[in-house]
Amino acid sequence: GLCGLIHPYLLADIAFGSGRFNLLMGLSASCFGLGATLSNYLGQMIVENMGHVASLTGSLFISFIPVILFGGLMPETMGLRGQLAPNTHHDDEASAKKDENHDEPYIQMT
Repeated sequence: GLCGLIHPYLLADIAFGSGRFNLLMGLSASCFGLGATLSNYLGQMIVENMGHVASLTGSLFISFIPVILFGGLMPETMGLRGQLAPNTHHDDEASAKKDENHDEPYIQMT
C-alpha cells in the first residue's frame, strides 16, 4: 500500500549521494521478508502461551520502535537536511572548478 510506495523515496533520501540506493533496497527487502516470517512465528507462539491480548500488546509496543527511530534520527527531524558536511571544502582551485556545477553533498548519516 502506501508504505510500499513511500519506501523507495525514503531510501533515496537516506542514501542521497552515497551510491548505495540499490544496496539499501535489497537489505530492506530482506528485512521485510525476515520480519514477516518472524512476526507470524513469534505471534503464534505468544498466542498459544499467553493469549491474544498479550500478542497484540506486544505488537503494539514493537510498532513504536520505527516511529521513535525515524522521528528522532532522520535528518529532517533533526534539522540537518540540506546542511553541508564539514569536509566539503575545496583544497585547490582545480577541484573547485571541477565541482562548480554540482550540488554540495549533504551530511552523511553513518
